[in-house]
Amino acid sequence: MGIMTENGATTKPATKSAVVERRPLGLFEQMEREMDELRHQMFSIFRRPGRSGSPPAFLNEPAWAPTADAYEQDGALVVKAELPGVKKEDVSVTLDQGVLTIAGQRQEEQEQKEARYYTCERFSGSFQRSFAVPEGIDPKAVKAEFKNGVLEVHVPLPASAKSTPASITIGG
Repeated sequence: MGIMTENGATTKPATKSAVVERRPLGLFEQMEREMDELRHQMFSIFRRPGRSGSPPAFLNEPAWAPTADAYEQDGALVVKAELPGVKKEDVSVTLDQGVLTIAGQRQEEQEQKEARYYTCERFSGSFQRSFAVPEGIDPKAVKAEFKNGVLEVHVPLPASAKSTPASITIGG
């Protein structure tokens, strides 16, 4: 017995051996392709021309967040953020109500139209990282330097904010 297709032709059902791929990771690759297609179908409704309304909030979130280190050195809080591909003029550093914020934009690189196959694993778009700082910081004393794709911010700590190492007992 056959299966009727849209154009009226009859086909035989596939046997089980024809459906299952023989490579060990073949099933996972097939699932990944199907999930990619499902994601494409789900999110394409937000990109259709003439569609009213805005996309859900999670689609407006930053595409990436730069890696950062924060540590105390020589009486200052030092924050180093790696910003590869970001220009100095596309970065801002603010201090507001005890929060140091590094924000900016990484511009999208041009696609290589003549390439037959390529992959682009760089994220572009806006980014933001925030760090809590102690009270009493003098904003005029904060210094920032951008060099070779690394932003380094020095926040001089007030005398009252100096930390004293303490050993914490872990319970449980």
